Formats: sequence, C-alpha cells, structure tokens
Amino acid sequence: MTKQRISVEVEGDFIERQSKASPAKALSELIWNSLDGDATSVSVDLVERDLSNGLSKIVVKDNGTGFSRSDAENYFRLLGGSWKRQTSKTHNLHRKVHGREGRGRYKALALGKIATWEVCFETADKERYRYEIEMSASDYGSFLISEATSSDSETGVTLTIEELLPKSTSLTSIGTVQNLTEVFAPYLISYKDIQIEIGENLLNPNSIVEDEATFSLRPIVDDDEQVYPIDLQVIEWKTQTPSSRYFCNADGFPLHQTEYRSHITDYFFSAYLKSGYISNLAESERITLAEMDEKMNNSIIEADQAILGHFRGKATEKTRGIVDQWKEEKIYPFQGEADSPIAEVERQVFDIVAVNVQNYSDEFEKAPRKARELQLHLLRTAIESSPNDLQKIISEVVQLSKPKQKELAELLEETTLAAIIKAAKTVANRLKFIDGLEEIVFDSKSKKNLRERSQLHKILADNTWLFGEKYNLWVSDQGLTQVLKTYKKFLDPDIQIDEPVTMIDDRKGVIDLMLSRQIKLQNKDVTENLVIELKAPRIKLNADSIVQIKKYAQAVAADERFHTVKDVKWDFWLVSNAYDRFVQDEIDGGPDPSKRLIWDNPQRNLKIGIKSWAEIIDENRDRLDFFRRNLEYKADKSRATQFLRERYAEFLHNVVDT
Repeated sequence: MTKQRISVEVEGDFIERQSKASPAKALSELIWNSLDGDATSVSVDLVERDLSNGLSKIVVKDNGTGFSRSDAENYFRLLGGSWKRQTSKTHNLHRKVHGREGRGRYKALALGKIATWEVCFETADKERYRYEIEMSASDYGSFLISEATSSDSETGVTLTIEELLPKSTSLTSIGTVQNLTEVFAPYLISYKDIQIEIGENLLNPNSIVEDEATFSLRPIVDDDEQVYPIDLQVIEWKTQTPSSRYFCNADGFPLHQTEYRSHITDYFFSAYLKSGYISNLAESERITLAEMDEKMNNSIIEADQAILGHFRGKATEKTRGIVDQWKEEKIYPFQGEADSPIAEVERQVFDIVAVNVQNYSDEFEKAPRKARELQLHLLRTAIESSPNDLQKIISEVVQLSKPKQKELAELLEETTLAAIIKAAKTVANRLKFIDGLEEIVFDSKSKKNLRERSQLHKILADNTWLFGEKYNLWVSDQGLTQVLKTYKKFLDPDIQIDEPVTMIDDRKGVIDLMLSRQIKLQNKDVTENLVIELKAPRIKLNADSIVQIKKYAQAVAADERFHTVKDVKWDFWLVSNAYDRFVQDEIDGGPDPSKRLIWDNPQRNLKIGIKSWAEIIDENRDRLDFFRRNLEYKADKSRATQFLRERYAEFLHNVVDT
C-alpha cells in the first residue's frame, strides 16, 4: 500500500509541545477524540509484553463514524484548525463536542514514539473505505497517509501506539481507572448509552457515585464586561479517592485538574467548575494558573463554601437520623425539648461527639441497648464535667481520617499513648522555649533587664539540648567544675562557674557566667567536655574576648587532673549576641568557618568556637522544623513568653511581664 507524505501546517503553537502530557491525560484526550467522532463504544487495550513486565502497545478502538481521507488531510495538516470549531455538536448523534483545537491526536505521542490510525468511514453513497495515517515522534512536522481502499469493516477508528515511553506503564494501575472515571463522569452521566472500557474495566460512574449536587455560582464578569455563567457540580464517590477539582468548559468537559485541599475528611468527591470563562483561560494557556486568576479565584472561594455547606448539611442530616433512632430506643440521655439556647448548644455538641464516637466504634452499635444507654449517659456526664479538655480531645480523635486512625493504631502497637503524648509535648515545649528565648534575648526591654547571668544560666541549665542533642543527657561534674574554677583568673576573677548566684543589682554591674558539662561517649574511656562562656546580651565579642578564651582553654586542657583519663575532648564555646569585625575575621580564617571554629588543636583534642544567640536559635529551629510542620505548631510570641514566665517564674520575674 503506497503512502503519501504530507507536511503539517502549524498555526500558532509548536507541534512537539502538543505531544506533552501525563499518560492518563493523554489517554483521556484520545478517548475524547473517539467520542467527538460519534462513538458509542470506546475500548482501550493495554497489550502486555510476552515474558516480561511492561506494555508492548496501546490500542484505542471506537465504533464512531470515522472521517474521510480528504478530511484527514485537513485534520492532521492544520494544527489549530479543527472542524470542531465550526460546531458545538457531533455530526450524527448531536452530542456536545469536547475538542476545539485539533490538538488531541498529538497526545498519542505522549505515550509512544509511533502512532497509527486505521480509519474506516462511509460515504454518502453508503460505500465504505479504509486507510491508514502514521505519525512518528522522530518527525513531528509530517505524517504518512495511505490511499483509501474499499472495505467491508464497521466504521470507526483504531489507534495503535507502539514503542511506548516508560511512563506509559502507569496506565495499568488501578488509580488510572478511578481517575478516568472522574474525568468522564459528567459526560457518562449525561449520555448513558456510551461505553468506555480500559482493559477489562468498564468506566461506570453510576456504580461508584454516592451522591451528586449542582449549584449555580455568581457569574464571572471579565474586563470587557462579558458575563460568563458558572456552575458547580459535586459528585460524591463510594470509593476512597483523593478529592479533586476539575476546571471545565461550559459543557462540562474537564480542561484542567488540581487536588482539592480541604478539611472534609469523611467524604470523597470531585468538584467540577463549568464556565466559558474557563475555556478562555485554556485558549490563552492560563488554565494551569486558574487559581491565581482573581476572578476565577473568587468563584473557587464561593464554590468551596458551597461544597463545605453541602457536606455539613449531609453530616447534620446523618446526625439527626442517628439521634432520632436513639430517641426511639429511649437511650438518648436528654429528655424533652431544650429549655434555653445554652441547653440547645450543649445538646448539639453532645450529638456531634456521640455520633462521631459511634461512627468510629464498631462495638457501639453491636452492644446491647442497656450498654449503649449507659455509654451515652457517661459521655454526656464527661462532656459536661470537663468540657474544655474532653471536648477537644474527643474532637481531635474522632475527626482523624481512616488512614490516620490506622497509623495511630499501628503506632500504639509499638508504644503507649502516654509516650506519644510525652514526646509530642517535649517537642512542643522546645519550640515554645526557642520562641520565648528569642524574645528575652533580643527584645530591647527584656535584654536590658536580663543582666543577671544567674537568670539565663538557670533556664539554660534545664535546656542544654540547645547546644546539641547529646548534651541534653549531661549532668554537672564536680571535678570539672573545680578545674574550671582554678583557671578562671584567665577570664574574670568574679566569674560564676556552675554555682547558684545571688542576685546582683544594676549598681554592681553584670558578671559573666560559665556553664560546664561532661558526657561519656560510647567508649567509656572517652570523655567529652563542653564549656560555654555566656556574655551579657549587650556585650559584643572582640579581640580581648578571643585572647581570654584561648588562654583559659589551653590552661584547662593541660590540667594534670585529666591525665589519668585515656582520652579527653574539649569544646569551648563563646556565646553572645554579636561580635566585631576582628572576631568575624577569626572565624573566616579558622579551621571550619561553617562551624564557627577559631581554633582546632587535634594533638590536644581542643576546639574553640564562637556562637551567637541568633545562630543557636536558627540551628535549633532548623533541627525541629520537621516536627514543627507535622505537629502543625503555630508560633505565638505571647504563648511562648507565657510558657517561660510560668516555667521559670522565679528567675524571670523582672524580665518578662507578669
């Protein structure tokens, strides 16, 4: 069979760009082409390779009317010149048309490198002919088309895609069927005589649709005062699937899909926004930024409110039905009608909590009537006697999604709820401590009052994890303390080292403070000491500070009292709010600027570093960021300072307001 080569005339967009799409998106475009060709049956055959994983080819077959060879030349030659622009209905069955640009056929090359269409069509004289069209990813600018020959086959188009791209194997996943069901659901619900098969799976939205609802939103008025009606269709699914938002043209054909993010955890649904304004976004290639379009975003917000109200209404109706059943069984713990607005609210709270408890407890419904009556009465008593704590706990637990419930159940097999709460509380307290510490160290009023080193010392002694997680296990070592005291003359004779410090008023000035900690490493013959010299927040480190700490560190490390220990490692940190250019140059020229080291003597296992409070706070925030996000911790300066005020009241009475 001879074939003629015909060049493609590009109108506006590059051809290669049209062949880019996800496998599911590409396949849906090819199915739409079949439906626009008056097909009532479309089958997708995912042909697997022999004796190996993966697919060898994809075959999309329909029973549509096909198209003549002369029409094919125009369809494939003119990108952007589709016949569908001339009509909104299909030729024979007068169904709504999906495409407009004639780009869908190029999505075949998003699945494989070679695409072949075998077309059978019927003339006005009832004679049938067949021919083939071939496109290759190696030559986007042309296609091969054979001569039409007489045929006795049924009309329709069979598209075969070969030399598949690796990503095409994702079409075999069960998620593809669900995704395509959502895409074609509005269309299949409107046209019930259509059948679409993916492998052995029939797309049948009616079998998995739980409920549907339609809402009319406020029209969109564009900059040219053109008015575009916009409708919202919500389809609730029986199966568990991520909720999605579809941006559709006025006829309901999806043009773009995004994940629907919401707190609606008990329902699985797809939301279809339908408007000619969305078609304009697609034609101007702004559809992927639809949520950033101000007018479209206003409609999205309105749609979200409608969706939330819809499912709240369903939840209320469900709650009412269960409560009515309890009343009929005479196990409802309230009698008669509520005699005040407050009593009415109390009942509403009880109804919500009790119904959710039943929904997440299979044993409740199975229990005898008397047992359920007792449980409901106990629940009412618990809510009324301790509403603040219990209601919040129950609300958080019963609103867990089923996957989260499973995670909690699995976790409780490995640890206890008390341990989980303790761990979460520890992280939350650390996050609050960091926020509070930042406030008292940098706030001008707090920093001015935070002169007594005993204050900062006392709260840091309880939070040595700030300087490294392993140091959280430290205990003060008296032998080390005595050594530090011996050499404190190198710093300041008045320095206080690991001892309670009496309050010093402003007239006596500000003293420095030395913290010392010692830890045994895995090899018990190795001891690691960290010595921290804290400077008052108003002190800027300078050359004198560097000279002092070096002399002190060298003297301490050389002390003969440590010679009996096989291996002793020393880290000295000088901590303050800021340092001058000399100190910065020492850091930049030091052995490890990234760690702020200014001295590293391997022979003596001695390191000296500089730290600012800003660096320490930022390092800890980075380390705890993962937990911050997963705990959904929200920074609150007032709560953080309140935490420090309550936890360390005896030390911070004049630093933070009480």
